[in-house]
Amino acid sequence: MTAERRRILWIVLGLVIFAGILALPTPEELGTRAHSSIAIFSLCIFWWFTTPVDLPVTALVGLALVPIFGILPAGTVFAFFGNQAIFFVIGVFLIAAVMMKTGLSTRLALALLSRLAGSENQLALGVLILSMALCSVIVSHAVAAILLPIVLEILHALECDHRSPFAKRLLLSMAWGTVLGSNTTLLSSARASLALSLASGAAGPGYEPISFADFVMASAPLVLLSIVPIYVALRIAFPPTGISMEPALGLLSTKVKEAGRVRSEEWTTAAVITAMIASMVLFADTIGLGPLALVFSALLFFLRIIRWDDVERYVAWGVILLYGGAIALGQVLEITGAAEWIVTDVLPLETVPPWVFLLIFSWAAMILTELISNSGVVVLLMPIGLQVAAASGISPAIVVFLTVLPSGLGLTMPTGTPAMAMTFGSGFVKLRDVMVRGPIVSHLLWLLLMGIAFFVWPHLGMALRTTGG
Repeated sequence: MTAERRRILWIVLGLVIFAGILALPTPEELGTRAHSSIAIFSLCIFWWFTTPVDLPVTALVGLALVPIFGILPAGTVFAFFGNQAIFFVIGVFLIAAVMMKTGLSTRLALALLSRLAGSENQLALGVLILSMALCSVIVSHAVAAILLPIVLEILHALECDHRSPFAKRLLLSMAWGTVLGSNTTLLSSARASLALSLASGAAGPGYEPISFADFVMASAPLVLLSIVPIYVALRIAFPPTGISMEPALGLLSTKVKEAGRVRSEEWTTAAVITAMIASMVLFADTIGLGPLALVFSALLFFLRIIRWDDVERYVAWGVILLYGGAIALGQVLEITGAAEWIVTDVLPLETVPPWVFLLIFSWAAMILTELISNSGVVVLLMPIGLQVAAASGISPAIVVFLTVLPSGLGLTMPTGTPAMAMTFGSGFVKLRDVMVRGPIVSHLLWLLLMGIAFFVWPHLGMALRTTGG
């Protein structure tokens, strides 16, 4: 079957699933609006898995079907796009665009790598740590876009061919470091702000919003401790072959010299980003992450560091549309009662002991992120998780963390994260190189995460439960 015929087949099957669910008798306890919203959500899930059209298109189709089928008025549905999480995501992309446009991110990468290229082991570790570190201030897919050309140039200078074990090791150090680095802060990925938005919209009146500092405290142990198993796993899989690092050192040294002295716009960018992060830590609870991200992004325009033409080139507007549609669909499931019905009648997960539910839930997030984008995982699981949390007394914040962090453990398939897709696209890494190693490392990191969740988070003030028991 050709790719085009397969694409048409997925479109038709999605519509058949949609129509089939609509044709089923509406359960008495569900209601017509909730029934229709489940049909729309099922269509979106199927298309997100099979991708016959781009992910943002699927989200927008689902969004359009909500008022068409009379579930909610169009004005209500489209008002969900005003959620501050959307504007926070825009701000995150703007910051990444500025760092890429000014060359500040590339300068940092070159300067650090030039000091860490003494041997194969040092260079691989340097790429791994640098990938994670850059994700603390730049959205992860932008980090991959920055580092991939540098890594490929190094491999070319070292005359590594497509069978080179070191080439595979270096590229996977970049990719896996970026994937894990996407968990570092709220600036690292857009899915975290999406999860926070869904939680604030669905949680009860006693819910305390997760701050920038809260997220970093929850994620930092996983990110820092994951360096060792990833480094060891890649070193065992692709041991050193005795390549001389002199050509790599020469290339990096030349690149650093070509960059010249740090320009004033780079200093200004660094100062603005530092001030933004400090403001998010100090004032996010009172002002909100969205307004702060936009104010500091706008400041970069006023300072003439970036122009709108640059934004159009660097910002992934499709991701913005995807997140807007995803937030709206999540709200629809919540408002109509569809999410509650799925949890209480279809998947009676509230009867499962909370610790068992958290294990199953987080493991499902990790597995699903290999099949669909990690933002799709958040949209799929968050409504269910929050309903179970409400029924079982589990803290909504824990549901957020155990959705966002496991969905940042996809180390095998190219479908979950742009970093893995770029790595496969380089031609050096094949699926067979990670088909066994990727899942093993992912599960080791998942076990590490669950250990942190049960034994470390409570000591950081993040209780697993909001009620006794």
